[in-house]
Amino acid sequence: MSLFKHVAKFVSFGRGGDVVYYDGSSRCSGYGTPEKPHAAVDIPDGVIALDKRPALETPEGVSWVFKGPMVNPDIPDGEYEPCPKPSELFAAAVADNPFGSLLTIHAASKGTRGSLDYVSVAEYVDGWRKLGARVGVYSSGSIVWE
Repeated sequence: MSLFKHVAKFVSFGRGGDVVYYDGSSRCSGYGTPEKPHAAVDIPDGVIALDKRPALETPEGVSWVFKGPMVNPDIPDGEYEPCPKPSELFAAAVADNPFGSLLTIHAASKGTRGSLDYVSVAEYVDGWRKLGARVGVYSSGSIVWE
């Protein structure tokens, strides 16, 4: 039994390892894989697992890392949290650094969820699924893949 006070809501695997998303924007990461998790231990039944590694083998998947939205497991399905529009002064101040690049990419995503927006787990998973990511659900400590 875990002594950790938060309950896992979503697990993601990528080239850099595993990330467990808890409530309240808490998360834990490690260098694990679905076959040998590091952070993703003691995960309750029914939690969605996303393996982005197959999608990241494609140019579209690599591009989605920068263009796609971020996940917040506290956002209900069908809702999202848009990035506030930055002031012109702030945008100019960060124009020459990586955050400025993300602001530019985000501004180009008019009408869709952009790189600095937060979306629900369902919407996040759907975006990666379309690019070839594996999706599964935890059951008795193991992932059952679709």
